[in-house]
Amino acid sequence: MRRCVPVLLAAAAEDDALLATTAAETLEALPGESVDAELVQRLSAAEGALRLSLIQLVGRRTIRDAVPQLLSAADDADAEVRAAAYQALGETLDFARLPWLIERTIAARTAEERDMIGQALQSAAGRMPDRDACAETLAQAMDQAETPAKVKLLEALGAIGGERALEAIVQASTSPDAAVQGAAAQQLGDWMTPDAAPALLQMARDAADDRLKIRALRGYLRIARQFVVPDATRLEMHHAAMDAALRDEERRLALDVLIRIPSAHTLAEATKHLNNPALREAAASAAVTIAEKLAPEQPQAVTRAMQQVLNAGVDDPLRARAQELLDN
Repeated sequence: MRRCVPVLLAAAAEDDALLATTAAETLEALPGESVDAELVQRLSAAEGALRLSLIQLVGRRTIRDAVPQLLSAADDADAEVRAAAYQALGETLDFARLPWLIERTIAARTAEERDMIGQALQSAAGRMPDRDACAETLAQAMDQAETPAKVKLLEALGAIGGERALEAIVQASTSPDAAVQGAAAQQLGDWMTPDAAPALLQMARDAADDRLKIRALRGYLRIARQFVVPDATRLEMHHAAMDAALRDEERRLALDVLIRIPSAHTLAEATKHLNNPALREAAASAAVTIAEKLAPEQPQAVTRAMQQVLNAGVDDPLRARAQELLDN
């Protein structure tokens, strides 16, 4: 297996894109530690296109023994080599060397360089086995970083997940720096558990500007609409969102939350907004959808609500659905 490596490496460095891609994919799939050792050995002495191919390859194969050469390549004069080295480090760097990548992120001199290193940091952080320890290391670095680097650290924290990462992002969400608040809102809005909801609601009420308040509220409504939470909690989130909303767009999303908790109470809650022209269609849609689920068990509540929908003057197909419920 190891004997075919030189031939495949030569092909991977060819100008023929199809040949180079096929060779690189074959090398990536070759099994065995002996192949890894051969690639690391060749990387030490490689130059030009071959060196670039080897850097990319050791990253895709996650060969951790290549990290010393990759650290050296991160300072190469060739921008393409540097970019490949950082990408490979994102796949190979261990926790002990994570502070090196954090320091590089903080020290980056240009936005392009910061993006490149920050992406490597995000990749590395996302695969660390002890995510709370990783999050603690990133959180401690926040105080040393300027705003652009803080944004990258927050992105890395978002890639980790977990309690400590969320705690650090929530703390950043109260920063007086609007850019840091915005980055925190982005991470909270993409959070994969409902734990982020309280911080998002707080931002929706107290963020530095209306743009951030709207972003935070939409993240909060995403949780209310898409995540598994108790019905009582979801109803509380509906009320909180309606109170915090600055625009009718978010109020319409908050009405959509009611569909997830069909009851006579939420049916009445939806119909309360039929007299508001900006919310009429959303309220009617929520009411009709809830009514279709409740009709067999709550005929009186459904009859009363559907008459209200018809009286509000909504158009088809909502009008037709409401009329059908009444007729039945």
